Amino acid sequence: MLSGYLWCMGERKVTFQSAAVRLSRSIVPLVFYSAIYAAFVYFYTGVAPQNPLLTPVFYHLWFFYAFTVVTALLLVMKPANASPVVGATITGAALILCGGGMSTFGAGHAFENLSGSGLYLVYAFAGFYAGNVRSSGRLAALAVVVFAASMVLTAYLTNSVSHASGQLDQRYYGYNAVLVVAMAFAAFYALRFIGERFTQAAIAVRSISGVSLGIYGLHPIILHVALVHLGRGNEALLAALAVSFTVSWAAARLISIIPYGRRVV
Repeated sequence: MLSGYLWCMGERKVTFQSAAVRLSRSIVPLVFYSAIYAAFVYFYTGVAPQNPLLTPVFYHLWFFYAFTVVTALLLVMKPANASPVVGATITGAALILCGGGMSTFGAGHAFENLSGSGLYLVYAFAGFYAGNVRSSGRLAALAVVVFAASMVLTAYLTNSVSHASGQLDQRYYGYNAVLVVAMAFAAFYALRFIGERFTQAAIAVRSISGVSLGIYGLHPIILHVALVHLGRGNEALLAALAVSFTVSWAAARLISIIPYGRRVV
């Protein structure tokens, strides 16, 4: 959503040079984190990945592949000149009705054909429209409530179906799930409002958002190691999450001050 908001603003002529610069922002991190993950797997398990670029060696690499495709598509596809509210409503409805998320509530239908890169492209368009919706304190407060309620309900439903099946069931946690779509829109709007209105909070948000790609790229490895050493259970999980976020943020900040480090965080 953030990429769509930033990259769809204004009219820019696309040349081979500008396209290469734009694509490098996704391809360079893809290669960098593929190398990091391959090295981690090799030194941690002793198993050498056969083809780390074609076969992701860590689950979270999926994002970099999707990000690269959406980056390329946004070079030649732009959202229509619609009202921000209308655009946000239509893209939100498309994500919910066509992404397959309704099937988790037993309301599947023939329109569920939006998946893969198409789903993420609609998210990008949604970010452009949602980012241009008029800023309102009441809407921001409502967004916080929607986010919190959706998160709690997602956790409750996921816990319920997981206990019933005896294994982790992520049907309510998919990126096309109704509650996840609601959380994405709500968090995007609320954080934008906070960044615009509250200076101190904006500084804190920027200190994280400025290296968010690095946090995302590094946290799976740190979380994995933390869970191995801290064990299981709710307290251990919370501690592992805290360690993962803190170490990932600190490492990403360090990388950002290295020459060319900003390209990968």
